[in-house]
Amino acid sequence: MTEPVEIVRRGYDRIAEEYLRSRRADDPDIRLVWDLSEQITPGGRVLDAGCGAGWPISALLAERFVVSGIDLTTAQLRLATTNVPDAGFAAADLRALPFIDATFAAIVSTYALIHVPREDHATVLAEMRRILQPAGLLLVTMGASDLQDDVDDDYLGTGVAMYWSHYGREANLRLVESAGLEIVREELSSKTRASAAARTCLSWRAAPKRISDYSATITGISTTLIGEPSFAEYSSTTTVAGPGGRSNGTEMSNVPRVPVPDVAIAA
Repeated sequence: MTEPVEIVRRGYDRIAEEYLRSRRADDPDIRLVWDLSEQITPGGRVLDAGCGAGWPISALLAERFVVSGIDLTTAQLRLATTNVPDAGFAAADLRALPFIDATFAAIVSTYALIHVPREDHATVLAEMRRILQPAGLLLVTMGASDLQDDVDDDYLGTGVAMYWSHYGREANLRLVESAGLEIVREELSSKTRASAAARTCLSWRAAPKRISDYSATITGISTTLIGEPSFAEYSSTTTVAGPGGRSNGTEMSNVPRVPVPDVAIAA
């Protein structure tokens, strides 16, 4: 099989425009972004990790915060710089984030980690914790079912291949906590790969230790792969992070880097 990172990079490069048209500002995950944004001081630094074309999430966040976005794909980043001119965008891999420790008040990463091989999810979460400020917040989409590797050769009906990999809920909760992140809210939702509109939500709260009046969120989805229509299961979690570790960020090669204004980048 082609390396997963290349499947994802090539896929989203080829369907950048189509994927942008499929995004909606009223998707349930946007509500979670707004819930998160209410807990962040205006003007704070926020990272959209897996920003795609920058709309709607980077664009919405940029109305209130200093926004940086990272993505694998050149085509997506070019669209993002046009769609959100006030934000800064760079090519990067979630497994090696190119920022120094404690840079961001919050990180939003929807439907990105599920495209990374699941054996690397602990590395990604550790990197996110590292670049979060103390008591920073993370909203991240993870898996709600166990799926080691899946490739769809006709993603969104475009004829383009796409890759997914994730653990189920219990394993994900352990991963998040092992990364030194405190889960303050999780939410399960259903979504077909072809339509962002078909989604149901179930949410519950866990009392946070550091922010007594805040519940953050996890999103979920479910997957059947053989003999039935594609149906993905994901979950997203908002967490509170402790202090970060040492910087080891790098850039993706062969993709032009767009400078991130006034944000310290790791060497």
